[in-house]
Amino acid sequence: MRRRSGLTWCVAAVLTGLLPACGAESGAVTLDALPKEAGISANSVGLCLDLGCGDGKLALELAQKTKMTVFALARDESSCGRAREALHAAGVYGTRVTAMAGSLTSLPFPDRYANLIVTAEYGEDLNLKEVARVLGPNGVAVVGGGGADIGKLRKALDDTGIKDAKTVGNFAVIKGRMPEGLHGWTHVTPRPDNTLTTRDPGIRPPFRTHWLLDYPNKFGMSAAISGGRVVFRQETQSKMYAWDLYNGSLLWERQWDNKFNRVNLCGYAHVDGVFYSAEGDRIVALDAATGQDKKEYRLNGEEIKDWKYRVGDKTVDLKGPFWWHLMVDGGRMYVMGMMPTDRANNLRNTGDLLCSFDLANGKLLWKYRSAALICGQSVALDGGKICFITYTKPAGDVLPNPKNGCKVNAIDAATGKELWSEELGVIVLGNPETPVAGCVEGKYYVWSWVNNGKKGTKVIDMATGKTVREYPDVASGSAGGSTVLILGDKMYHNNGPKNDMRGVTYRCTDMATGALTNRWLEGAVWKRGCGAGNIGPKYLFGGGAGMSAADLETRQSWTTDAFRNNCIFGPFVADGMVFRVPAYCQCAYVQHGVMALAPAGVGWKAPEADKGLETRILKGPAFSSAIVKDDSTDWSHYRGNPGHTGEASTPPKLPFKLAWDRKLSGKLTAPSWGMGMVFVGSGEGLVWGLDQKGGEIKWKYGTGGGIRVTPAYGSGRVLVGSDDGWVYCLDAKSGQLAWKFRAAPEERYINMDGRMVSQWPCVGGVIVEGTTVYSIAGYFSYDGTYLYALDLATGKPAWAKRVGDHENPAATGVGVMSLCGDALILPFYRMYLGEPVKSAAPEWRTEGTVAFRKTDGERMPWYQKPDDRYYNLGSGLEAIADGDLMFLGGDRRGDGVRREFVPTDTRTGWACKNPFVFGGIAPALGKKVVVARDGIYDRANLENALKDATFKKGTGQGIKVSSLWQGKPYYCLTVAGDTVVTGGGSAVVAYEAKEDGKELCRASVPGSIVRNGLAVADGRVFVVMEGGSVCCLSKD
Repeated sequence: MRRRSGLTWCVAAVLTGLLPACGAESGAVTLDALPKEAGISANSVGLCLDLGCGDGKLALELAQKTKMTVFALARDESSCGRAREALHAAGVYGTRVTAMAGSLTSLPFPDRYANLIVTAEYGEDLNLKEVARVLGPNGVAVVGGGGADIGKLRKALDDTGIKDAKTVGNFAVIKGRMPEGLHGWTHVTPRPDNTLTTRDPGIRPPFRTHWLLDYPNKFGMSAAISGGRVVFRQETQSKMYAWDLYNGSLLWERQWDNKFNRVNLCGYAHVDGVFYSAEGDRIVALDAATGQDKKEYRLNGEEIKDWKYRVGDKTVDLKGPFWWHLMVDGGRMYVMGMMPTDRANNLRNTGDLLCSFDLANGKLLWKYRSAALICGQSVALDGGKICFITYTKPAGDVLPNPKNGCKVNAIDAATGKELWSEELGVIVLGNPETPVAGCVEGKYYVWSWVNNGKKGTKVIDMATGKTVREYPDVASGSAGGSTVLILGDKMYHNNGPKNDMRGVTYRCTDMATGALTNRWLEGAVWKRGCGAGNIGPKYLFGGGAGMSAADLETRQSWTTDAFRNNCIFGPFVADGMVFRVPAYCQCAYVQHGVMALAPAGVGWKAPEADKGLETRILKGPAFSSAIVKDDSTDWSHYRGNPGHTGEASTPPKLPFKLAWDRKLSGKLTAPSWGMGMVFVGSGEGLVWGLDQKGGEIKWKYGTGGGIRVTPAYGSGRVLVGSDDGWVYCLDAKSGQLAWKFRAAPEERYINMDGRMVSQWPCVGGVIVEGTTVYSIAGYFSYDGTYLYALDLATGKPAWAKRVGDHENPAATGVGVMSLCGDALILPFYRMYLGEPVKSAAPEWRTEGTVAFRKTDGERMPWYQKPDDRYYNLGSGLEAIADGDLMFLGGDRRGDGVRREFVPTDTRTGWACKNPFVFGGIAPALGKKVVVARDGIYDRANLENALKDATFKKGTGQGIKVSSLWQGKPYYCLTVAGDTVVTGGGSAVVAYEAKEDGKELCRASVPGSIVRNGLAVADGRVFVVMEGGSVCCLSKD
C-alpha cells in the first residue's frame, strides 16, 4: 500500500504468494535504444506488444510518442502492479495502454495480431516462435537489447527457423509476412468475375471473435481486403476507414466525395497496396497503408460537359460520367460510367460507357460507348473478356427496364471492341449492388434470368455468346440481396422452401447432371435469408438475419444471433479471416459495429469452465480480514439491488440540496453504497471508495481492464467484474484486495473497441447475495460463456458452468446479469420481438434472454410453448425483475438505439402479445408502484392486466392501464417507499408516489447525469455525472 496526498492506492503488487520476477536479463530498454529497423515514428499506428514490460517505462514512452495502442505483458503480478500504477499516474492506462501478467513462453494473443513487438526486459523465457506467430504480416518485432546475449539470441533464431530475421547490435529484428495460400476480397465481389466465390482454403467453421469495434450508425457495405488491410467506405456519412485486418487497429480515416450518398457502392477496388475509389466523375488511387492520394483518373474530351444527374429528389452537377462499377486487373483499370444523354429530362436513356485506363500513367486506353443502359450488377471480367447485360430501350422517353427485355454482351478487355451481343430476355433485379451474373471458367452465368414467369439460371459461352445450358430450378431467392453461389461443379441457391423460424434451406444442383438436392442443409440451423452470402472451398455463409455458416464437408452449421451480415454479400472472407461490416437493417442485434472472426480449427470447442480452478484464485493482503455482518439493503448493486429494480429501502430526507461534488476521471459507472461509502468504477479500470459525508476519496484500486457495471457491495466487501476477465473482491473500508478470481477460462486478449481486453470479459457485472458471489464471463456465446458461484470469503467456486458455446448458443455475457428469486437472468437481444413464434424454443439453438438456477447453475425451463396461445420474446441488455414481473429492454451496443422495456413473466420468460412497452428508459419497480418515463402505475393493477394479456388467446390487443399521473422527461427513475426520485439533464426531483404526483423537492447538479446514475441510500441521493464526477444531495 502506498499513500499519495492522503490517498490510499492499492496495487496488484501486494498480492501474497507470488513468484518474484524471473527470466529477465539486466538492462531495461528505452525507446531511443531501439534500432531504426523498428520504424517507430510519431505517426506510427497499430498495436504494440511490450513483452516483459518491467516497470512500464517503455510502454509509457510508446504511448506518449506514437499513436499506437500498447499492451504491456509483465512476467508476474508484482511488476504488473508497478507498471499499472505508473501508467495510471501518467493518465494513459485503459485508454492507450493495458498491462497484464502472463507467460512469455505461450503468448496470450491470437495469430498475426501485433504491428510492433518490443521487449523492455528481454529474457530467455521469451519464445521466439510465439513472437513470430503473433506478429502481423505488416509488422516488425525488435527483441533483445539491454543485457541480451547476442550469441544466444542468434542461436534462438536459428533453432526456431524463423524466416525474414536478422540481428542488429544485440537486437533480433523479425519482419512479419503474409502466409501463403491466402486470397483477398479485392472488389465489390472477391474478384472482377462478379461471383461470390472465394478461394481461401482455410476458412471453415467454427469461428472465434478476433476483434470488434463499435461504430454507431456507420452502416455500409463497401469493403475490400488485401494484404492484411481492410478499407471500408461508409455511405451515409461519406467516410472511409482502413483497419488492420488482424487486430482492428484504425490505420487511417478520411472523407470521400460521395456525391450521391449511398448510391455508388460498387466503385472501388483494393489491389497491390492501392485502394481505388470512384468518387463522382473521378477515380482516386490511395495508398492503402496511409490513405494518402497517389493518382487521379478522369476522362478527357467530349464527355467533359456540365452534366446534371438526378437521383431521387437530388440533382448533382458533374464534369463527366458518374463512375459506377470498377475493376482492376493486369495493370489496367476497367470502369463503367453512367451518362445522362437527355439533358432536358435528366434521363439515362441512350447508353453508358465502359473505359480502360493504364494504372501507371493514367492514360485512357479505350472507350466503349454502349447503345443501351448497362446493368451495373452484371459487369464481369474474366479471361480477357468483359461481359455485361444491357436493357432494351422502350418507345418514348421512358427509362429502360430489365422487365422489358435485355441483351447480353461481351467486349475485348484489351481493345474495348465488341465481340458479340445476344438477346437474353427478361431479368429480375434485387438490391442495387447484388450481382445478377458472373463469370466462371469461360462461362457467363445469369442467375436472375426469367423464363415463363419463373426465375432460373442461363449459362452462356463467353467465346460465342451462345446459350450452353439452362437451369430452370436454379435461381436466387425471393430476398433482394440473394444470389446463386457457384463452386466447382455445384450451384448452391437459397430459393428453397422455408423452414419455419430457421429460414430458407439451401438447395444444391449438380451442374453436369442437373440433379437437385432440395434440402441440402436438412437438420442444420440456418438463419432467415435476406442476403446473398458467399462460398469458398470448405464453407458456405448464408446472408441476412443473424450469421450462419456451414462446413461443406461435414454439413455442420455454425450460427449466431449476436449480429447480422450485411444485406448483400454476407461477411467478407479474405486473407484467412471473416470480416463483417454493419448492416443497414435496424433489427434487434446487440453488435452493430465492424468485427473480424477467425477459424477456430476443426473440432475446436470452447474451454471448460472448471479448467484449473484452483490456479485461478489469487489472494490479496485483505484475504484474512473477517466478513462483516451488515444487514443494510440500501443500494448495494446497480440500480439498487440484485434485481436492478431501482427501488431503495428508505426514502431520501427532504428537502435535499447539493452537499458535495467530487471530480474523478474517465467514464464512470452508476454508483452503489455500503458502510457509509459510495463506490464507483471506471472504463479505465479504477474502483473508488468515497466517504458519503464529504466525498473524500478513501481509496482507489486499479484492475487490468475497464469496469462497465456498478461495483456490488455485500458484508464489508466490494466486488467488480473487469474487462480483463477477472472478478475482484476488495475490502470496503481499505480498498485492499481480498482475492481475485479469473472468470475467463484461459488467458487470451483481443481488441474490443480500441482496448485490449480478455476474450471473456466480465461485462455482465457481479451479484452478491449473502455469502455467495455470482459472476459471468464471456461476450458472444460461440466463444464460450461462463457462469460461477463463488464464496465471498475465499473466492472458491461452489460451481462453475459453461452456459454457452458454438454448439449450444444459449447464453451470452453481454447483458447486465440480475437475480430474481432462484433465477440468475442473463438478458440478451433476440430477433423475434413482436412476432408470434410457431415452434418450441429448444429447436432454435439461438441466443436469447435465459435464466439459470442460482443453487447449481442449471438452466431453468423457460420458453415452453403454451398450447393455442400467443406469446413473444423479450429483448434487451437489461433485466429488471421482482417477483413474477420482469422488464426486458435497454441499449443495444454499437448504434445507440434504446430498446423499449417490455413486461415479461419471470416464471416462463414470455412477454405479452402486442406488448405494453415503457419506452427506452429503465422503469423503477417498487412494491406498490411502477415508475416509467410516461407515467407512474399502480403495480397491482398493472400485474393483473399483464396476466390477462400475456397468454391471451386470439390476436391480442395492447394493454390498457391508466397511469396514476403522467411521467416527467427524466431518464433516471427510482422509487423509495412513497417517494419517487428522478434525474435528468442537470436536475434531481422528488415526487409523491401518489395519484397527483406532487413535486416535493428539486435540486440542481453540476452537469448531465449518466443513465441510471442515481443511488438513494441512508437518506441521501448520490449522482454520477457524464463529466466523470460524483456528487451528493442531502438535507444536512
